[in-house]
Amino acid sequence: MSIYKEWLSEFKALSVREKSGADIIFELTGRKAEILLDPTLTLNKESWIEISCNGEILPEKDFIMTYFLGEMDNNLKKYINKIAEENNLEIINFGDVKNKDTYILDPSSFIAHIREAKIIFTDSFHGVAFSIIFNKPFLVFERLSEGPSMYTRIDNILSIFGLQFREFKGNYDIDDILNVDYSAVNDILEHERQRSINYLQKALDSTRN
Repeated sequence: MSIYKEWLSEFKALSVREKSGADIIFELTGRKAEILLDPTLTLNKESWIEISCNGEILPEKDFIMTYFLGEMDNNLKKYINKIAEENNLEIINFGDVKNKDTYILDPSSFIAHIREAKIIFTDSFHGVAFSIIFNKPFLVFERLSEGPSMYTRIDNILSIFGLQFREFKGNYDIDDILNVDYSAVNDILEHERQRSINYLQKALDSTRN
């Protein structure tokens, strides 16, 4: 750990994207790291739309997008299938190695799918982040994997925006999923976005002195 302390101490400015990271830096160095937005959230929706692809690779009917980096157990698959069948929605499993058509798609296609999805189910931080950017109804799930939990960053982003109710706790029906008001979230996002940009600009300016 001493080498991390030495390296971190050499930085003029330190920022992280979740509280747990700030706690680690403080424990190692005694310095306060600023907690800022993930870089994806510092760009607005219009900027992301500019680099997303057009609709030629998107399904013609309304669809659910799933984006899971861990496993999807059978109960979850049944739940998603039930929501899709009851509401005449197609399911697009993005990033699933078993689905070559979507697995090979590039980041611009990923953004386009989130942009146009009716609902997003995910265990991914960036699945949550882009759902917020595009004001999409989503549910987030604990990741099922053998590695260390990556949920702290998801927990942090949900807390910042008051979206803890988007954590999957049981069998939500379609109205529960679609019922999300983004007006307050967008106000927080704009405030945090400006705060992050201001901090980064100040940090960059300090390196020139």
